[in-house]
Amino acid sequence: MFFERWKDVQLGVVGQSGITTIVNAANAQVKGIESDVSWLVVEDLELRASGSYVNARTTQNFCELSLQTQVITHDCADPTAPAGTPLPVTPRFKLNGTARYKFNVADYASYFQGTVIHQASSTSYLNLAENDETGNLPHFTTFDFALGTGMGNWHLEAYIENAFDKEGQLSRNSECASVNCYTNYRVYPIKPQNFGVKFGEKF
Repeated sequence: MFFERWKDVQLGVVGQSGITTIVNAANAQVKGIESDVSWLVVEDLELRASGSYVNARTTQNFCELSLQTQVITHDCADPTAPAGTPLPVTPRFKLNGTARYKFNVADYASYFQGTVIHQASSTSYLNLAENDETGNLPHFTTFDFALGTGMGNWHLEAYIENAFDKEGQLSRNSECASVNCYTNYRVYPIKPQNFGVKFGEKF
């Protein structure tokens, strides 16, 4: 379990001439829990799982950056992000689980492994109006698989990551501050489907 009071959270906002400016947006509070567990079901089958829950929110208002003074204030009638707003790009849940089955083929120590990874949705921006334009980052789930074998000091593995080519998103960004820019945002995706073969040897 963890608890943190975060003073003057740094945030990138669009400043003068569309140039991104790093500012101290607001104070925040972060609390959560993370854990991992492993279980040897039988001698040749191991299950592993880990996950985290994070609740990260501002504890004071965030008012619009003044393009003239480049100053952030926290006392205004209509804050762009009132106290209690979730911090952007901070999913509440992250979970992953792995099953690994070991077996022998003649004298070759072999295994098959499957992994599932899940990430919950999150906001894109601290500014509520900007986030309404870009929308929240959707949750996603990916699957990885690997088949390996080896003997002595060497091993060989065939793998596929993001096996079903899930189009997950890690963040969204805009190149300027106009409404048109926010509705035509850029997406930073997760790694697409990737497969290959790895060979290793210990010396």
